Amino acid sequence: MMEAMVEKLLQSGMHLLVEIGRYALPLLAFLIVLRCLFSLLRNRPRVVTLGILVNGANGDEFPLDHWETSIGRNKTCDIFLAYNTISRFHAVLSRRKQGWVVYDTYSKTGVYVNGKKIERQSPVYDGDSIMMGNVVLFLRAQDSPPPEGWREAIEAEAPPEPQPEEIPVPYEALLEESLYVPPVPQAPQSYEDIRSQRVPALLEEATGEVHDLSGRSILVGRSPEADVTLPVPTVSARHARMTQYEDGWVIEDLGSKAGTVVNGKAIAGPQTLFDGDTINLGGVVLRFSEDYTG
Repeated sequence: MMEAMVEKLLQSGMHLLVEIGRYALPLLAFLIVLRCLFSLLRNRPRVVTLGILVNGANGDEFPLDHWETSIGRNKTCDIFLAYNTISRFHAVLSRRKQGWVVYDTYSKTGVYVNGKKIERQSPVYDGDSIMMGNVVLFLRAQDSPPPEGWREAIEAEAPPEPQPEEIPVPYEALLEESLYVPPVPQAPQSYEDIRSQRVPALLEEATGEVHDLSGRSILVGRSPEADVTLPVPTVSARHARMTQYEDGWVIEDLGSKAGTVVNGKAIAGPQTLFDGDTINLGGVVLRFSEDYTG
């Protein structure tokens, strides 16, 4: 009798355990999966913006979320630049332990850092300009955010204006120049204003605006006091100077941040200009006309 009762109790206990297991085990499995999911979400690496590239022409910002960022005209690039002067795979900007490095990936027009063409690679620092084709990008490193008005800060970091190198000039030209009184800076003339005149001029390729070169010494820059004013943030206040001599025109960079590029090559000193030459100042492309007729 006692044995039958014990056996019945054991059977009831086993049945109860089976019933509990039917509900407890799935619940336990669900709790384990849920805990794992929360653990994965909690430990998932955050997307960190390592830096920003800023298009100097329009202010567009490109966040740098990867250790290596491809730049080019191909839509598969991390930063897509739809410009004809940009190669399909133009450059790679890489974050290394020592800092940022830009690589020229065999582009046609090259890569310039602060106006100097790089051979294969070059370190870049916060505030540096990177020019590809006619596009100028500025690096903003995330670990050193810029102050308010980053464009003004970049301009303030530009080196002081160097003294122009002396270029041998014939005596007659020196005599004429000594008697010359610089004209009052004039606002850029429209196409109609200088129509049918035959004067040296700079033509903005993007806008078609014509800048009359009426003097022997022409200051080009962002400053309103410049003879040719280019109100673009990537153009330095005193960017370049054009000087007319007896045998032609010469342009020289005045220590600008983005540099001066003539016919696709950054100039390191005074450069003679010829009719039809292109001049790139901080992404603004100008065409030099020695005898503009309108």
